[in-house]
Amino acid sequence: MTASGDGRYLYVILEGARAICRFNLRTQKVDQQFSCNAGIPTQICVSPRDSTRIAVARRSTRATRFLENVGLFENGVECPKNTPLPDWGSTITFNADGTRVYAYDGRTSASSTDGM
Repeated sequence: MTASGDGRYLYVILEGARAICRFNLRTQKVDQQFSCNAGIPTQICVSPRDSTRIAVARRSTRATRFLENVGLFENGVECPKNTPLPDWGSTITFNADGTRVYAYDGRTSASSTDGM
C-alpha cells in the first residue's frame, strides 16, 4: 500500500486477485481496480510528477525474493514497455522527477529504466 505524494490516491495491492486497487482519498471511494497481468505484484511506486502514474514491481512466484519485471501504468492502463530486471532487484523507486524507475537490493548499485 502506498499513497501518492499529492494526497489524492491510496494504491493497494490485492494479492489474491493479482491486481491493484486505487482508492480516491478525496471522494473516499475506490475509483479503479486493474490487473497486473504479468506476475504477482509486490510493490507500488507512485510517480512524483503525476499521481495517476505508477510502477508496479512483480515476481513470477511468491517463493523468490527477486523481482521479475516492472510494469508502468497510467490511470490503470499498462504501458506497452514491460521492463525486465536483473535477477538481483528486490525493491523499486522513482527518481525525483518521475522520469526513471530504479531497482535495488540493498547491497549493490541500482539499475534503472526509463520512466513514462
